[in-house]
Amino acid sequence: MIDKIVGIIFLPLSIILFLNVFGITQMDSIIGIDILLIAAIALIIIQAANVMGAHWAKEHVKKSYFLCAVAAFPSIIYFAFLGALPEALFAPMQAIFASFIFVEGIYGFYF
Repeated sequence: MIDKIVGIIFLPLSIILFLNVFGITQMDSIIGIDILLIAAIALIIIQAANVMGAHWAKEHVKKSYFLCAVAAFPSIIYFAFLGALPEALFAPMQAIFASFIFVEGIYGFYF
């Protein structure tokens, strides 16, 4: 249940990122914090909530660890560069974060 709630909470962030990718808005930060940093942290929080949800349900725990590690990989890449992404990776990272967070947010509506 917590994984679905967390996914829904971060759904607006994915919409903002998609709007940035398509050039409709140009929000580089929210409250002075880089939007990609927020997205990277959000993706990790969502994946941690998915693992906790698997533990609480006592179903597919090992699969959850593996899939969540794979899904958190864009955040790992982001933190490896410490926010100083090369220009060639900047635009694709916004789209990747937006896609992952959007899918998790939509999944939150499926109870």
